Amino acid sequence: MVRRVSQEVQQVIQGSSVTLECRADGYPPAAISWSRQHGHLPSGAQSEEGLSITLGDVERHVEGIYICTASNGLGRPSSASMTIKVKYPPEIITEQAILHTGEGDEAKLVCIVHGRPTPTVTWTRGGHAINTDRHISSHDGLHRHALTVKHVKDDDFGDYTCTATSPLGRTNSSLRLTGKSSGVNAMLVYFQVRRVSQEVQQVIQGSSVTLECRADGYPPAAISWSRQHGHLPPGRPIRRGGVKVWSPQGLSITLGDVERHVEGIYICTASNGLGRPSSASMTIKVKYPPEIITEQGVYSVLAGLPRTPRLTSSPAGGKKSSYTLTWETESYTPVIMYRLQYRRLNDNRVSQATGPWDIKLHSTGSTPGPAVAPLSSGPVQYMSHAITHLEPATDYEATVAVENKFGWSSDSQIFHFYTRKEIESERFGELQVYMWRGVEDRRVDKVKWGGCG
Repeated sequence: MVRRVSQEVQQVIQGSSVTLECRADGYPPAAISWSRQHGHLPSGAQSEEGLSITLGDVERHVEGIYICTASNGLGRPSSASMTIKVKYPPEIITEQAILHTGEGDEAKLVCIVHGRPTPTVTWTRGGHAINTDRHISSHDGLHRHALTVKHVKDDDFGDYTCTATSPLGRTNSSLRLTGKSSGVNAMLVYFQVRRVSQEVQQVIQGSSVTLECRADGYPPAAISWSRQHGHLPPGRPIRRGGVKVWSPQGLSITLGDVERHVEGIYICTASNGLGRPSSASMTIKVKYPPEIITEQGVYSVLAGLPRTPRLTSSPAGGKKSSYTLTWETESYTPVIMYRLQYRRLNDNRVSQATGPWDIKLHSTGSTPGPAVAPLSSGPVQYMSHAITHLEPATDYEATVAVENKFGWSSDSQIFHFYTRKEIESERFGELQVYMWRGVEDRRVDKVKWGGCG
């Protein structure tokens, strides 16, 4: 029996760590494995003897239901679940940072607010709270908060601020209401550029990275890209979506198969022909393996992702209801987790499987259990897993993938194996043992032992 030690619902603040813990009772001692409902365990989950997992520097994407399963090879496995919910400070997204209208029209300023716990939203203008009445009203939805100005007047034009507050922090965003006044024959103009991507983008050599800016304003601004102290790498800017008047304009550049020479500061500049251009910058930093430089050349000593595992066990299983799968993989950093998939083949053709894959996800630090911690000989690491509750004299297929700190390897080639079966003779004292090979030609040899006397 497995029981939950941690609380059923764990509320954790973004950026901190959380530990989930289970205990298993029974004899023989049970091995505990961890899984996540509708997804893989987050990369970097640290397991402590299989009884607990710790997630560090928690972000919102780790929210979900986590399951610990205990099995000692006797009876059905037992499981318990825990839910992680991440608390994070308020965030504001504006639908339109600049809204253009005219006198007599209706204008709606909107802020999209997220946060846990749910933030409180207030509207101000010039540092003073806005008094709502028949002319100006506010409406609060689940995340969408709107300030509506009916029959816009000349003195309604200007800047408005929505502020979101919770116990975890406070943030605000400014919106501007612009338009044509009945007493002025000129249109108010304004624009600004803002960075959408992170200010510093760290990318692994060989992968891709996208930089994105947005420009708000009227007339709509055009965005151009440049690189500090150099030209842009080969490739064309990619426009995402059409240009819509009064809506934010978006333009991004994507760099694929990144090498170290693309490191640097990239600048997006917005201009609508009125006033001085506005710009924002982002920095790309490329992460790459260490190298040893010798007179003979440059040698990489860290290959990043682990290589595809190679199955090394014999197809012939020595036990009726279990099979130990062994494999090796090349990884210059420790293997922290592996994913084993297996399923039964039907009785007619080895190449056809029956039913879905049975998937096992294990941390290599989980002991005791079916996993054997990797044995290292240089970059090659050797591993094994004991699969239990199999059917006698049955063919199966399996595939394995492994994970190190850089990510997952690709799945191994499909490997076929089979279990054996013993049949006892009706004649007293005689045991006939058959060795089984495959479903098309199972019995290939027979050994007989005589009884005593």
